[in-house]
Amino acid sequence: MKYTIGQAAIATGKAKSTIHAAIKNGIISASKNELKQFEIDPAELHRVYPPIKVESNTERGRTAENDVLYAQIKALETQIQLKDEIIDGLKSERDTLKRFLPQPNAVERAVEAVEVIKNEIEVKEEKPQGLWARLFG
Repeated sequence: MKYTIGQAAIATGKAKSTIHAAIKNGIISASKNELKQFEIDPAELHRVYPPIKVESNTERGRTAENDVLYAQIKALETQIQLKDEIIDGLKSERDTLKRFLPQPNAVERAVEAVEVIKNEIEVKEEKPQGLWARLFG
C-alpha cells in the first residue's frame, strides 16, 4: 500500500511541505495516480525519513507509579460517587420531612386568619337584617 503525501507526513512526523519538497528535489521518488495525487512507496519514504514509533495510550509512560496513581484515582472516584449517592438520599429525606414540619411564621399566619374570620362573623352579626331596621336602625 502506497502513501499519499499526508500519510507519509504522519508516518514520518514531518510536514507535508517537507515531503513534497523532497519529491520535487528528487530525494524521494513518487508517482502520480489517476487523481493526480502523489503515491509514495513506504520503502522509498523510509529510506530517507525513518518511521516514527506510534505509542498506544496504554504503552505511553506506563510505570508502576502510574499504575498505583491510577488505582488511587479510581478508588477516589468510587468514594465520590458513594458520597454523592448519600447526599442525594439525605436531600430526599430532608424534603420529605419539610412537608410535615410547619413553615416559619405559619402559626402566626394561622392565628391572623382566625382573627380575620372572627371579625367578619362579628360584623355580620352586628348588621341589622331588615330594610326597616337598616333605614331606621
